[in-house]
Parts: sequence; C-alpha cells; structure tokens
Amino acid sequence: MTVVDATAEALDRARWLQIAGEAADDLATDAVIRDQAGPDGADGADGGVRA
Repeated sequence: MTVVDATAEALDRARWLQIAGEAADDLATDAVIRDQAGPDGADGADGGVRA
C-alpha cells in the first residue's frame, strides 16, 4: 500500500466517521425535542403550550 492509498483510505474512514457523528447528533437532538414535547407530543409537559 502506498502513502497515497493509505491517505485516501484514512480520508474515506474519516468521512464516514463524520457522517456517523452527524447522524448521532441528529438522533440526540430529536430525542431531546421529543422529551421536551411531553408524552402526548404536545408542546408542554401538561399538554398545554409553553409560554
């Protein structure tokens, strides 16, 4: 394996790690939004609208 091949492979792996990290961040953000929405999906925990 040449230095060029190794560099290309490392960059490809880094790209996939970045994609996976962004996906994990999106999932965590979605989980926080769902948690804040409450059990019924309303904006407030009691089903009302937060001020």
